[in-house]
Amino acid sequence: MNFFNNQLKNIGGIERILADLLKKFIRAEVVHYHDFIECSGSFEKAKELGKWRLEGKEYIVKDGDIISVRHS
Repeated sequence: MNFFNNQLKNIGGIERILADLLKKFIRAEVVHYHDFIECSGSFEKAKELGKWRLEGKEYIVKDGDIISVRHS
């Protein structure tokens, strides 16, 4: 029974995080996994080479995307 209660708490936490992101989302920084690997796993190098980009709320996430969310 305790496991079930912990699961509900975890789901509740996830719901709060998602609700907060929906309200406070500004932009998403996105780089594709393959581009990231080509940049030796360096976010800084990905940014320098123009592989790291900013996307808005309408962006459709693609398989392999690595995303860092900017929020207020």
